[in-house]
Amino acid sequence: MSSGGSEGQTARRAVAALAAAFASRDPARVAELVHPEAVLRPLALGGEAIVGRDGARRFMQGIGRQVIEARVAAVEQIGDHAILIGRTFYERPEGGVVDAVAVWAITLRDGLLWRGEGFRTQDEARAYLDGILSGGEPSTAS
Repeated sequence: MSSGGSEGQTARRAVAALAAAFASRDPARVAELVHPEAVLRPLALGGEAIVGRDGARRFMQGIGRQVIEARVAAVEQIGDHAILIGRTFYERPEGGVVDAVAVWAITLRDGLLWRGEGFRTQDEARAYLDGILSGGEPSTAS
């Protein structure tokens, strides 16, 4: 995957805006950056979907004490799709902080986050996007 031209810049701007809104724990701003018809499945929810702006707002209101930080270190871009590679830091219920690799496959629509899936590895995220790009069903290798 390459990060080229204006498409890559659009994804980087969208990701940067989402990261800033997430870091500031601003549910209203996160909701503004999510497409009204979004369907997002972070690993943290075990397959449960966040649907639309209201779902994004509720998710943000509920994670305030769980996820300390989510960092995106790299964005691999193909058109309106991207793989985000980074780390999440969250508190364990029994105490202590977990530092884990985080990989997300996302799709933008109208410059907003429209689809998003969390994965444990880059290979899983690539397989998922390859399924979308080939016109078939996304593959989930998890």
